[in-house]
Amino acid sequence: NGGHMASSYQQARAALAIYSEACAPGPRHEAACNYRDWWRALDMAQRGAADQGNAVIANGYAQAMLDVARRNGDRAREAISLGVAAMQAEANADSPGADRLIAQAQHVARADGSAWVQVRVAVLGGLLHFRRQQSEAVQRDYEAALAVANAAGLKRPAMLLRANLADAYIHQGR
Repeated sequence: NGGHMASSYQQARAALAIYSEACAPGPRHEAACNYRDWWRALDMAQRGAADQGNAVIANGYAQAMLDVARRNGDRAREAISLGVAAMQAEANADSPGADRLIAQAQHVARADGSAWVQVRVAVLGGLLHFRRQQSEAVQRDYEAALAVANAAGLKRPAMLLRANLADAYIHQGR
């Protein structure tokens, strides 16, 4: 929603009221439900809750994202959801859980084989290391993601990764 996270969060929660009833398994499940839109609304709600510092609610949305992806056999969204869940585990002071989840995300992303998924998961790994103030790991994650993005011709992600790397280098005093 164009950088307007507060209004995006409200809109996502409103959409989730509809998706949760129409798309969840059960007697009211609608065959025309687009699980990708449901997953996206969950992603936006998770970001909104995290931005407001509500780690418990954000974690619930992250878990719901993972459930929706797995239920629909969407390995790409599963990998991203695992990465998001890793970020939420870290926010909840569960570093071992975050490590386990990001490793699962990386495994699923590699198995999926899509370069854009591998890049997204690598960026989530970099954000996890940034939260931990592990600047060398951040640099390593972003450089690996940039190599994948460049090899796949993903120009926009490559551009964003170069900006992230510039920030990482500044944090290292380079």
